[in-house]
Amino acid sequence: MFERFSRPAREVVATARQEAEALGHRHFGTEHLLLALVSGTGGGHDALVAAGVDRALVAAAIADTTVLGAADADALKSVGIDLDAVLSRITESFGPDALRKAVPGRRRGRVGVSPRVKKVLELALREAVHLGHQAIGTEHILLGILRDGSGRAFTIITGAGVDPVELRRTVVDGFGKAA
Repeated sequence: MFERFSRPAREVVATARQEAEALGHRHFGTEHLLLALVSGTGGGHDALVAAGVDRALVAAAIADTTVLGAADADALKSVGIDLDAVLSRITESFGPDALRKAVPGRRRGRVGVSPRVKKVLELALREAVHLGHQAIGTEHILLGILRDGSGRAFTIITGAGVDPVELRRTVVDGFGKAA
């Protein structure tokens, strides 16, 4: 499948892996693909930046990942534990990176590809075929993220207030202008 990827699209996948490695993540996910898209070039990058999704926003969303989520915080609160206070105390006692260092499975070195990334890249191929394109570009990767409709990248995009239907329309319209 990768033989059909354009050079910028290949660079997005390679950069996503590098971003995950740099963060010490075990696998690279759609959030790393999104980070690579907004850091690179091509139509996917241009559409995201025009919609207000840039590297700083994506990097902050990835960094904001906590070990426990909102549902966990609510469950702990029901038994009298304030998660925010616990996290604050850990940071005070052990430093700002204490939780990142303590998360099981986070290590430096080669990272794997998450199942959702595989799905998004397959969807990118389907988008290219559907649109009659010979190569898979960064735009198709973005369309794959949008078509998947879930995952961290999709959540970051919609969390930034971007309408995924409108973003898809912008990307597809961009193909018509480039032709």
